[in-house]
Amino acid sequence: MAESYTTDLVDVCRSKGRLFFLSQGDPTIAELANMAAPSSGVIERLQQLEAIEKEVANILRNAGQAIQELSKDKPSERIVEHHTKQFLSCLETVENGLTKQILYLTQVSTGHPHEGSSYSAQKDAKMALHRDRKSVV
Repeated sequence: MAESYTTDLVDVCRSKGRLFFLSQGDPTIAELANMAAPSSGVIERLQQLEAIEKEVANILRNAGQAIQELSKDKPSERIVEHHTKQFLSCLETVENGLTKQILYLTQVSTGHPHEGSSYSAQKDAKMALHRDRKSVV
């Protein structure tokens, strides 16, 4: 009997590999499909994290080159200073980038609205299904 109820009152939609249960009053299938698709904000965040990762590699490279120059019998002060400045510049870029990412994650975890999330729609759809199933019993 539960299968009949589910078939009659709940439409099942597959969108981007996700399964949604919809009942009357819930978002339309098209609205859920748009929510499930990765937004440009998510892609942009991933690109920012990739840029930060490259800067971390630059930090290590500059630190290694500065140390390598210092390990020589007669290190060039100009070269050491150049690599040290590059190191500090990259370090500042990484620190600022990670700070922005952490602030974004803080907003997400405190429930502030954020771009790119379909969690709310998925939760609402599951709650509607749960309410419909309880009303049958």
